Amino acid sequence: MVLALLLELVQLQYSALAAQMLVVCAAMAEKSPALPGSDKRR
Repeated sequence: MVLALLLELVQLQYSALAAQMLVVCAAMAEKSPALPGSDKRR
């Protein structure tokens, strides 16, 4: 029971970290429009 709770906490932490990485990548893509494929997303 405690293990499942711990696993859920780790999953939440990893998803938050992944979301933060996505935000950072998006910000970097916004700063450098010379990246290939950055204009295709919009």
